[in-house]
Amino acid sequence: MFMTSLCKEYYQFFLAEGFLLGVGIAFLFCPAMATVPLHFKVNRGLALGIVVSGSSLGGVIWPIALKKLLAEVGFAWTVRIAGFMMLALTGLACLTIRTPVNPATSSSSQPQRRLIDTSLFKKPTLILMSVSLAFIYMGLFSPFFYVTPYTVSLGLDANIAFYMISILNAASLFGRILPGILADWYGPVNIFNFATASSFIIIFCWTKATSIAGIAVFSLAYGFFSGAVVSLMGACAIQSVEPAQYGAAIGFAMSALSIG
Repeated sequence: MFMTSLCKEYYQFFLAEGFLLGVGIAFLFCPAMATVPLHFKVNRGLALGIVVSGSSLGGVIWPIALKKLLAEVGFAWTVRIAGFMMLALTGLACLTIRTPVNPATSSSSQPQRRLIDTSLFKKPTLILMSVSLAFIYMGLFSPFFYVTPYTVSLGLDANIAFYMISILNAASLFGRILPGILADWYGPVNIFNFATASSFIIIFCWTKATSIAGIAVFSLAYGFFSGAVVSLMGACAIQSVEPAQYGAAIGFAMSALSIG
């Protein structure tokens, strides 16, 4: 983020905000997603949902905060302030990630750890899910990027249109936690499939929302169900692997969905 504040050319933004930030997020997100399930034998879906819900809370706060900062201090210092805040928050997050001494999911036969676990390529369930995630993520975040421009394009109030992304993220926060509870009862794959189907049914209704009220309802509905898709991805990815392979399985799945 600090390097982004100094960027002047497109390639500089690509390297700083696109490449380096992407790598940094991957190094933060994957270990957290892989470590949390090791602490839980039950309520694993809920635990992962709570962890992932933090990004939705940030999605509510950050757009509003950045809009105010951009107007008052300009782009460079807005990005620097965001960087300082991220440094503090991610530092705290790193300090809280701990592998349990006696993992709740440990098995009697602990597989040998490998730097590159090629056995994942022999698990058709994980491969099929990863390919599916790549297709799902091709369209999953479209409303997050375009709900505000779409609202403005209809000639509606631009100030209210700006807050649609916060409404969407607020609904996503609940969508990442509540379906996690259902996943612990009915299975993460079943709830994941239901949430995915619901998300894409709702997204086909997007262009029928032509008023502020209609777009707000669309944002609430889509935010909730798409939030479940994001939060349950990790719980589904680890279904067919041993605890020692949780990190590799989640990294495998996220590598596939990153293409989408």
